[in-house]
Amino acid sequence: MISKHFACRALAVLLASQSLVACVQSSPDDPEMMDAGPKPSPQPQPQPQPQPQPEPEPEPEPQPEPEPQPEPQPGPSNSDPVIDAIEVDGANFRNGCETRLEAVARDADGDQLSYRWTIAGERMETAASVARLSGGGQRRIRQVELVVEDGNGGQARESMELVLAGCELPDGAIPNEAGDRAYLVERISDTYDAHRYEAARRGGHLATLTSQAELDFVRSLDGEGWIGLWSPRQDHVFETVTGEPADFQPFCPGEPNNAAGNEFAVQLWDIDCLNDDPGSRETVGVYEFELPGIEEDVSAGGAFDRPGFEAGQGDRTILRIEERTGVRIRVTDRSGGCDGIGDPTLHLLWAGDELLVNDDANGTVCSEILAELNPGVYDLNVRGFHGGNLLDFRLSVEPADL
Repeated sequence: MISKHFACRALAVLLASQSLVACVQSSPDDPEMMDAGPKPSPQPQPQPQPQPQPEPEPEPEPQPEPEPQPEPQPGPSNSDPVIDAIEVDGANFRNGCETRLEAVARDADGDQLSYRWTIAGERMETAASVARLSGGGQRRIRQVELVVEDGNGGQARESMELVLAGCELPDGAIPNEAGDRAYLVERISDTYDAHRYEAARRGGHLATLTSQAELDFVRSLDGEGWIGLWSPRQDHVFETVTGEPADFQPFCPGEPNNAAGNEFAVQLWDIDCLNDDPGSRETVGVYEFELPGIEEDVSAGGAFDRPGFEAGQGDRTILRIEERTGVRIRVTDRSGGCDGIGDPTLHLLWAGDELLVNDDANGTVCSEILAELNPGVYDLNVRGFHGGNLLDFRLSVEPADL
């Protein structure tokens, strides 16, 4: 039997002659196994290249801790504007009977302010701090509302009652510097009484000229003629047609002289002094108009505290009646009682004529007049009994059903 080793070798020779090499490996534990020819050198295995080790990252340098940031603060809140006052410059003869309102307002933020005026529920066009109302017409009370806005949602409100005087400058009349009086030289020649009543029908009276300044102003208008100084009892005791004090009587030299025996009326001569003359003489006259709402005007009704006066003096106020109505006029002390003022008398005049007079309210303690009056301008005079003095008193005027 041919051995396995011999068979293998023979096969190897045969294959070598054919330029073929083959080797059949016998089992490793076979002792007869031999190389079939030179063994090829083993290919060297590439050695693994050492991998570069990553350089360690440098530790970061310690950073300074950030300073703590302040907590954000809320922005300042918007402040509402503040209205300090509404100033009223009342209508007068000199300013064309215009009432001027001015808002005094401020804003803590310095915002530009706008103004919204409402008069008697009617919005005015202006957005400025000043509002103007034209005058004229009868006395009336109007509700004024003001809203001030700062443009950033802030606003302030104020309201008030505004008394508008029935201011209306008569045609041709010239106002004085203060605007509380106006004077008209009526060039129509007529008697003293005719001018006296005509002035009253127009809402005025013959000019009383109670000071040098007033006389000078009238003369600057070329004023001359009948004025509101007369002797109603023709006893040569001269007084004003309104009951105002008649202390100023600049008669010309030698006047008054009652030359004709009936010279009870007074005229202003063009030589800047006064002369007594018969009232029947026809000449021009000087009319005076007083601004409604002045201090002496009690037409609004209510209680008016008036100053006392010395013997021989008196107090005069104005009562304007716009439609026929009943009135109660009363004189008391400042507490509303009837003691502690003296012995007053109360006189109601129109155009210088005394319509009613009362000193004790027909048996009661306080002087009082009840009357139904037609439209017109009346003078109220308070005097001491028999020309006596009077302490501070209160004059009350109120409507009355008669």
